[in-house]
Amino acid sequence: DALLCASSCPDELTIRRPCLVSASWGGLGKEVKKGGGHAGGGGVIMRGSHCWKHWSKTQQNITLSSAESELVALVKGSCEGIGMCSLMEDLNGRNRGVVEMYTDAAAAIGITQREGVGRTRHIDVWMLWIQQRQKTGALGIHKVDTKWNPADVLTKHVPSEVMDRHLGIAG
Repeated sequence: DALLCASSCPDELTIRRPCLVSASWGGLGKEVKKGGGHAGGGGVIMRGSHCWKHWSKTQQNITLSSAESELVALVKGSCEGIGMCSLMEDLNGRNRGVVEMYTDAAAAIGITQREGVGRTRHIDVWMLWIQQRQKTGALGIHKVDTKWNPADVLTKHVPSEVMDRHLGIAG
C-alpha cells in the first residue's frame, strides 16, 4: 500500500496516506495586487499509490499574504480530508482516525500551532477551527518538502521534470 514513486520519496508519504495541499498567492497575474487578491489553491488526497481526489480552484477569500493563502489551502484540504475519512467510515465501518495533512508552507503550519490569530491581524476567524483540531490530535499537520508535494502542479507552473516527478507520486 505504498506510494509508487522514486526510491528517495520520504517514508512518511508512503505510510500515512496523506492529504497534500499548496497555494500560489502571486500566481494569478493582475488579480493579486499590493492590497491583496484571490490566490489559487489545490490539493491531492492519496491512499497508497492511488490518487483518490484532487482539486485546483481560485480561492474565494481575498488574501493579503502568501501565508494566508496557504492557510486557506490547508483549511480547504482539511475539510476535504475529513470528508473523505467520513465517507470511508460510512462505507467500511472503520474509523481511520487522524487526518494527516502535508503542506510546504511553514507559516501556515505556524498559524495552526498557536491559539488565536497572534500577530496576523487579517486572518478570518472561521479558519481557526483547524487550530483546535490540531491541538486535540484529530488532525495531523506536517511539513513536506516542495520537491515531494504533488499539489504544487495544481497551483503553479512547473518544469516538465517536476511535473513528471509529481505525477509519479500522485499515481
